[in-house]
Amino acid sequence: MSMSWMINLIREQGAKYNPPSLLFGEVLSLHPEMKIKLGDLVLSKSFLLVAEHLLHSRVKGSQVGVVHEVELSPPLAIGDTVAVMPTTDFQRYVVLCKVVGT
Repeated sequence: MSMSWMINLIREQGAKYNPPSLLFGEVLSLHPEMKIKLGDLVLSKSFLLVAEHLLHSRVKGSQVGVVHEVELSPPLAIGDTVAVMPTTDFQRYVVLCKVVGT
């Protein structure tokens, strides 16, 4: 048994129990045909699970006799940066939220 074989075995086994890292992606197209770019990888909607609040702008609530004017913008736009978490098998990716710089 060579030392390099043993080192590779340890790396493989260790990787099985480490959770995937948070990734940052760029929105290329919006719902319903959403696409997210992660580095050189472009993920289509069949590989994405998207947090519901990123799909629809919504206002809830009412008050009798009061009129409120609310302007909504879409939750995501093309070019936005999103936080993405891969599943442990890297077959699906969960789009968690939009992130912005300060």
